[in-house]
Amino acid sequence: MFAGLLALIIDQDLTRKENMCSREGREIPFPTPIILKNSQKINNRLSKVESQMKLVVLVAQSGISLKGPLQIVLKTLDVLALVRDVIRLLIKDNSVSRFEWLYHMQFYLEVSVANPIESLSIHMANAVFPYGFKYLGTFDFQATGRIFVGLFQVGAWGYFDGANRLEERILSAVSHLIQSIKLGLGAISFDQSAEVEIVGKTLWINTNRGIVITMNPGYAGRSYLPDNLKLFRSMAMTCPIGGAIIASVDQREQCILIQSVTETIVSKLVAEHLKEHIHHIVSERHLVVGNVWSQKVPYVYQIQNIQHRLMMVGPLATGKTGAWRALLGALGSLVGLKVVSYVVDSKAISKDFVYDSLNPTTPEWNFGLFTNIICKIIDNVGDEVSKQHWIIFMAIVLDNNKLLTLPIGKRLGLPNNV
Repeated sequence: MFAGLLALIIDQDLTRKENMCSREGREIPFPTPIILKNSQKINNRLSKVESQMKLVVLVAQSGISLKGPLQIVLKTLDVLALVRDVIRLLIKDNSVSRFEWLYHMQFYLEVSVANPIESLSIHMANAVFPYGFKYLGTFDFQATGRIFVGLFQVGAWGYFDGANRLEERILSAVSHLIQSIKLGLGAISFDQSAEVEIVGKTLWINTNRGIVITMNPGYAGRSYLPDNLKLFRSMAMTCPIGGAIIASVDQREQCILIQSVTETIVSKLVAEHLKEHIHHIVSERHLVVGNVWSQKVPYVYQIQNIQHRLMMVGPLATGKTGAWRALLGALGSLVGLKVVSYVVDSKAISKDFVYDSLNPTTPEWNFGLFTNIICKIIDNVGDEVSKQHWIIFMAIVLDNNKLLTLPIGKRLGLPNNV
């Protein structure tokens, strides 16, 4: 009924419910304990639990609102600190014609101008235009081209958020522009003096440039990604770890970013003792391994640490099953615990036996093999050929919330060891 609620804590006398416990083990006390003898029916108890949960949420929200003024002060201090640093840089340059002065955006208020819309103007480099109130113009192909020209000449990184929100005609033109830039970069790798043509301008590209595109391709109202943009290296974002962020406040952001990218893409930074256990398990099973296969096993370990779902795809007899079995045995040997895996072959039994089914005669819900395994709260590994109807059923449990919702309304939460 409540996805984030794992259990209710009852006092030693078994007379009242005092706390609620989440899946992560955090206990939150009720503002008013629920007396069991006053609520004999289960629906009345659940209603009181829901009321207490709403009170806890209201208390938390009221606490956040009290911190609002302090947060505003902190944000204002951050802005003022940035302005202070800019002013210090401008003081060092005593000429308004120097580049260090011109490349900062400046706002000027002319009190003598009667029209309030034209009284505030923006100055940057040699460009001057009125600020107005709000810009409601369109973002077209030419505007994107001018951005690319500036980025690649300066050698900066461009971050385009929600690129597929553009109209299809504009997105197609932009993708063609990016493709021509990528072809030009390929030519520069062989000839450093090569030039690239962008929106009718022939220019030299700084090799320190970069393009980052973020998008939500599954959302309604988004345009389809052109094929020439699919040549970009794709990366999937995962949920951030709050504890790691708080513990690394004093560390440099660049070092943390490089470490995260390395662990995700390279996936070779595995502890040496784990590698030793993997080689030991392989030797015990009298397996002959190659360098490529031995590198894939630590790769599986790294990906499993990031995501709780993992699909191993490849031709027959390439060592997929041997890889996860060797890794499972190595982890069991490393931590000194017995590890259990269940191999489910969907080709040997029907879908109703693997998952769940409803008996049309008795209207009784029968749990399948997979659901029973989840109920036992143990590790589970499926070794099978992927088919569409298996993927549709598994999609609900492969999501980040790690919840398997059955058609009868029951919810099964996957623990961290699955």
